[in-house]
Amino acid sequence: MKFYSEKVNKVFDTQEDCLNAEKAYEDEKAKKELAKKQKDEARATRAKEVEEAFNAMMKAKDHYTEILNAFVHDYGAFHMTVKDVPGNGFLKLFDDFWF
Repeated sequence: MKFYSEKVNKVFDTQEDCLNAEKAYEDEKAKKELAKKQKDEARATRAKEVEEAFNAMMKAKDHYTEILNAFVHDYGAFHMTVKDVPGNGFLKLFDDFWF
């Protein structure tokens, strides 16, 4: 007598082999689902971190713009030299976000 497993789509000589193959298939499927779930959770967590950092940066830019405008309103102009900042200076941080 032969045993057929619809899960693994194979024929086995014994019922025990068939059941073991189905169990191994289910275990592997569960491992893959767990790995996918963990990957999705990690991605969501990191995406949230990126969004929070972006929001903090935009809030800082808005605050900077607000106090700069108040200074210019009160004193007519503002000039600043930024030294010892990596890249092209502090304001370079916001270049991609001036709309």
